[in-house]
Amino acid sequence: MSLITPGQQHVVDVPRWTPPLEAAELRRFLDGLDEWAPLVLDDIFDDLNAAQTAHAGTDPAELERTAERLRKTLANLVNIGHTTPPEQLPPVIARTVEYAVPLLSEPGPIARERTLMQRLTHRGRRRDAVGELSRLRALAWGTEELVEQMSMAGLIKDES
Repeated sequence: MSLITPGQQHVVDVPRWTPPLEAAELRRFLDGLDEWAPLVLDDIFDDLNAAQTAHAGTDPAELERTAERLRKTLANLVNIGHTTPPEQLPPVIARTVEYAVPLLSEPGPIARERTLMQRLTHRGRRRDAVGELSRLRALAWGTEELVEQMSMAGLIKDES
């Protein structure tokens, strides 16, 4: 394509514009933006408190909602860690991010059809209930550590 510039007598060859992404890639990117939510530290701390105070009698549906919110928050924090240039990422945060990655792929859901109290008393399934609470608390620990470390390093700020 040629372009004639104002006030000049010559023609400048300008390369034809091409989009940086194909349509499918752009759609995936835009869908990701639609799902993005800002980090609201008060909400995160509420979820951390709920996870850390959960017990065998806690409603399994509420545990699952808390776990899902923590998974989303932790995934967001891990993405921040992975996209931060290495020279700006303190080593302690890099280690915590690497610890957190497997937490995101652990099997879920945290709670299923029976309450955790029923699981504790149903045919010796105590290990299942303890395991579910342990996974929830591991999600909470990873999230809490990254929130604290990234806040102190200035990588995140409260968007409330």
